[in-house]
Amino acid sequence: MGLQPLATAIEGLLYRSRIVNRIGPLHMFLLVERARLANQAEGITGQLIYLDHSFMEYLEGPVAALDALWRNLRQDPRHYDVELLARFPLTQRRCASWPLMFSSNAYFQQYQMTGFSTVQPGDMDALLEDCLLRQQAAAAAQPPARFECLEHRGESGQRLSNNPVYKIEGIAGLSTARIDVVNLPLVVPAPSAHRSTDLSTG
Repeated sequence: MGLQPLATAIEGLLYRSRIVNRIGPLHMFLLVERARLANQAEGITGQLIYLDHSFMEYLEGPVAALDALWRNLRQDPRHYDVELLARFPLTQRRCASWPLMFSSNAYFQQYQMTGFSTVQPGDMDALLEDCLLRQQAAAAAQPPARFECLEHRGESGQRLSNNPVYKIEGIAGLSTARIDVVNLPLVVPAPSAHRSTDLSTG
């Protein structure tokens, strides 16, 4: 069986911010529901914590979708002091069941919002610690290889071969590896970390 591209990589992201204006139950309900619809469309899951006029939000999903969402969050005028606390690769989701869980103090419990759970300030500290540990572990580990399927096309756009070629990145000691499922692999060594010394006298 031929080499296959890896599944879409997912990452986790944790940030905190301060809200501009106090958020009431109805406003919060609308905010969460809209975020859930948007997250579901992009394959993003996570948890939003609202305590003491502050947000802490954990998000996870495909890298490109997470990048786009993070850009939007930083530009959202409803909060300020937006601080990225951690970002790291994931092998599995921790919030797979919900596009966005919502957690706050017991006051919101009376409104029976779906996906709601009560939370204490200590829970925010525990979430932060967990994400920081995941980030540290990911930084210490070797990054996984990434596979990208390439196509050979001519100047006019016609496909030159039906044989898929895969570009592989993230292999220790290699900058790029290209593997044709029919032909031998062509490997491009990574640039040396040591400078070469010219011993010629001429």
